[in-house]
Amino acid sequence: MPAHAEPRSKVPATAVGPQPSLRERAEARLPLAPAPGAGAPGEDPHATLHELRVHQVELEIQNEELRSAQVELAESRDHYADLSSLRRSATSRSTRPERFARPT
Repeated sequence: MPAHAEPRSKVPATAVGPQPSLRERAEARLPLAPAPGAGAPGEDPHATLHELRVHQVELEIQNEELRSAQVELAESRDHYADLSSLRRSATSRSTRPERFARPT
């Protein structure tokens, strides 16, 4: 089974220490994981099944993180859209032609 690359995260490590890797977090979610070195993937069907389950949980964790990021982006987009519309309405009110017209 190929090694799994840890995606770069913009979330800083906590003051307690570095965050666990994606694989460590996935294995923590699985019940009764076989001991390390219990068998090489491909030789032992239980080890292969474990690798597949770990990979599945890794994908679920990544999906959760992507959905969370998507919600944050939508909230940010909505916030800046509101600010932009307020700026446009304030600008249009302050630049009315009659406001700058000379009295006759």
